[in-house]
Amino acid sequence: METLLGFTRYQPRRMAALAALTIAAMVLPVFHAFADGQWLHLSAYSGPPGSHLTIGGDGFAANETVTVSFQGATQTATTNDEGSFSALDFVVPVRPAGSYSITATAPSGGTANGSFYIEGVWANASPFDWWLPPGGSLGVNGENFQAGETVNMFVDDSTTVAATAVADAGGTFSKANALTVPNGDANKKMKVTVAGQNSGAMASFEIAVGGFYAHVSPSSYYADPGQTIGVIGGGYSPGEDVMVKVGTTVVGTFPADGLGDFAAPDSIHVGFGSTSVTISAEGATSGASASVDVQVGTLFPHVSPSAYYGTPGQKIGATGGGYAPGETIDLMDGTTKLSSFTANGTGDFSAPDAITLGFGAAAKTFTFIGESSNGSASFDVSIGQLYPGATPTAYFSLPGDTNGVSGTGFYPGETVRLEDATNAVITTAQADVDGNVTTLTHSITIPWDATGNVTYFLIGETSHGSANVSIATGGFFPSVTPSTWYVVPGKTMSLVGTGYGPNEAIDLKVDGVKVGSATADANGNFTGSFHAPTTGTHFLASAVGANTKGAAQAAISLNVDCLVDETAAP
Repeated sequence: METLLGFTRYQPRRMAALAALTIAAMVLPVFHAFADGQWLHLSAYSGPPGSHLTIGGDGFAANETVTVSFQGATQTATTNDEGSFSALDFVVPVRPAGSYSITATAPSGGTANGSFYIEGVWANASPFDWWLPPGGSLGVNGENFQAGETVNMFVDDSTTVAATAVADAGGTFSKANALTVPNGDANKKMKVTVAGQNSGAMASFEIAVGGFYAHVSPSSYYADPGQTIGVIGGGYSPGEDVMVKVGTTVVGTFPADGLGDFAAPDSIHVGFGSTSVTISAEGATSGASASVDVQVGTLFPHVSPSAYYGTPGQKIGATGGGYAPGETIDLMDGTTKLSSFTANGTGDFSAPDAITLGFGAAAKTFTFIGESSNGSASFDVSIGQLYPGATPTAYFSLPGDTNGVSGTGFYPGETVRLEDATNAVITTAQADVDGNVTTLTHSITIPWDATGNVTYFLIGETSHGSANVSIATGGFFPSVTPSTWYVVPGKTMSLVGTGYGPNEAIDLKVDGVKVGSATADANGNFTGSFHAPTTGTHFLASAVGANTKGAAQAAISLNVDCLVDETAAP
């Protein structure tokens, strides 16, 4: 056997078999022989992982089993009568680039060795974006990896796996949001290295990383004390927490979005006592910060009453503005707090009917003080006097009649006494919200013994104001008429009376001795009967009112001799 131009020349007795095998396979143009009499046929000297390598053999004992091994893969074949075996198909495994041995052994002791060069895998990788800000999400593409293998990703010089992807059947992968750009790479470059776990194939690339250009803006560059404003910002690391401060006081943390922007609406309450405040915002991971100044105005509180003049008991209100938005405003009468009100979002307030004017002062000063701002404004109210008045229900009454009185000008809600001329309290009533007394219009009964004018008083128990009325009283003029002017002794007769007191009791008398009774009706009229005397020639019949003491009488004759016309006039 000799070698010529890289091929091996074989013993003449084997040439026929070799020619037949070569013609049949047509894929074994390359072969090596490393042992005396045995050799292998390889379809190629080299190839990449995953390619196919076809191996055949010759020079072995006839009809024996030959075992062929290549990088852990083993196949067997049975030789023919000439000591040859057909081609075996091997898949080139993933290995680092280099030469790897092939071995064939047979029970007869025959062996053959060969060598195959496994080529390296030339992987590629590229980013979704060639520029990103710190904290941005980076997607990665890859190709020419082993099918189905896991690909590890590394950032900068770190040996820690930052992310993984799995190559598809074609050895490619594409993974969105695979990596986060480190804040530390701001204004530098970020290096990404990808490596196949099985193939060892590697690729890397670099992207440019922007810097942090933090900025903040308030919703208003001017604010009043107590006003609430907001702030927005950008240029921070996407997704990081941004701490917002007023001066050194933290007002809250707010998350940045995927672009590094944040918003903190209505988060800042502007305080008092300074002409400006500094608002700052700092990223928790990036350290990026920015600040802005807001000018703080001055409050000018002002108030106006609903009336600058009133009487005791009168209610007045007030409106005002120029206070801190939302603050509590105290209404003060000197050092006495009367009530509190809340300013709206623009510092205005309304206090309807907040003040009830009292007694004892010709004027009062009322002050409205903001609890937060200490801003204050005041006004004066002149206080007049009460002038109570009284009016009778009727200016003329008869004794026993029902009358009454109404009043005005009293202190709203106070108790008012109704008294007679002797200061005896008849009843009481409550003045309404306007100081009027309207419930005493039927509260007076004119005394039966009243003559001339009678006087009644209304007196306020709180204000001590008083008013009086005078009611003229008339008299009673009773009269009686007998049913007959001549009467048979002992016979029943009657008296008809008028001009008595309404509903009063009437005593019927004969010569001053009570002989019967009657009751006057509502008009002071009555009819009463009695028995005439049994002795004498005439008698005096009278009717006396129990209340009015009014009396009327009639002289009546007795007919003791015979019956006469009892209806005839004397």
